[in-house]
Amino acid sequence: MYEYLKKLSSIYALRMFMDKIRDSKILGIGTGSTIKYFIDELIRLDMLKDKKVVVSSYATLNYLRKHGIDAYTPINCDYVDIYVDGLDEINSNMDIIKGRGAALLWEKQLAIRSKLRIYVADYTKVNPEPYLYMKPVPIEVVPNTAYYVIEKLAILGKPVLRMGKMKDGPIITDNGDFIIDLIYEKIQDARRVDEEIKKINGVVETGLFPNNLVDYVIVSYPGNIIRVYSRR
Repeated sequence: MYEYLKKLSSIYALRMFMDKIRDSKILGIGTGSTIKYFIDELIRLDMLKDKKVVVSSYATLNYLRKHGIDAYTPINCDYVDIYVDGLDEINSNMDIIKGRGAALLWEKQLAIRSKLRIYVADYTKVNPEPYLYMKPVPIEVVPNTAYYVIEKLAILGKPVLRMGKMKDGPIITDNGDFIIDLIYEKIQDARRVDEEIKKINGVVETGLFPNNLVDYVIVSYPGNIIRVYSRR
């Protein structure tokens, strides 16, 4: 059922913003299983022709190139017309957590540079409370500062160095960094916490996306129900 719901929200988002996506020149595309459905539909409708596609990870870049589509990393662009991605948690204020796929740095860069930011998810990612608490906050850190950062983060919550599943040792991001997952009881002010964490020496970026980086969220529910959350 969850795979169907991921596909449902992705296809609905594409149809809802069809004209804007067709008119865009630079399209930002995120990472993850939900976004693959969005990419597949773009390819099926031949909507990536004559566009510059900028991705949030090498995983997405490789997936697109496997289908014969050129793609670029954020280093190749200063702005994006539209950015579409998944999410891990959204609260009632439309703050979100991202980064379970360890692509949070490029994801944040694309969100900051984009004119229109659209996120897709299924209902299990929705938190009705005005604070974030369901998922740990991923934090990308320079490897040789990891244990220093963990010590500093312990004041805020429970930090855990994320370990690789198909390799020994910590997971390594596309930028050669480590990921620390911060288990936090409640995040009432996502922007303040994001800024506070980034003051720690060695922190590269966090998976906190305050609602100023969120324009629309398309959520699918059982029974073919779609809800659109918007700040515009």
